[in-house]
Amino acid sequence: MRTDTFPGMKRRVILEDPTPSLSFGYLLIWSLSLPAATLFLLWLYAGNGLPGL
Repeated sequence: MRTDTFPGMKRRVILEDPTPSLSFGYLLIWSLSLPAATLFLLWLYAGNGLPGL
């Protein structure tokens, strides 16, 4: 019973999840990478640009 239920759940997860998981994954990557990139660039400018100014 357990060996039959787990492959069924895995097949359902593999067949149903990829498109929404990829879409939410890309949204999360963009929403997390853009502020991180801006903060990283601000940190670089703050570390390198301010002493030069």
